[in-house]
Amino acid sequence: KGISDLTLAECSVLVAAFSDTSKDRLRFELVPEMKGTLSVFVRNHLQCLLKRVLCLTADLMASRVPVIEGTAPEHDSPHPRTKRMFCNLKIDHKGLPRKSNPAATRVKKQ
Repeated sequence: KGISDLTLAECSVLVAAFSDTSKDRLRFELVPEMKGTLSVFVRNHLQCLLKRVLCLTADLMASRVPVIEGTAPEHDSPHPRTKRMFCNLKIDHKGLPRKSNPAATRVKKQ
């Protein structure tokens, strides 16, 4: 099932999972597979990545960035942009712009 096919109730469950602070909350873990001479670079890169994830999590929880963002609408969609849902369950249509019309972008062979 695609993210854009989720019902409002399913979106609410997903948002609740992201905002859960209990011990058994939903967690994402990165397990690096690289070894050897790149380990220092990987460690530094992971520290930077962790800082970015923490900032992103704070932005998600403060509803500054969307938790769920749909795919770009088709060229004939009534919505000019895609639907986004925030942690506070507010929804807007200010996401990705509508896809271009494939008929208008085709080049005729001569």
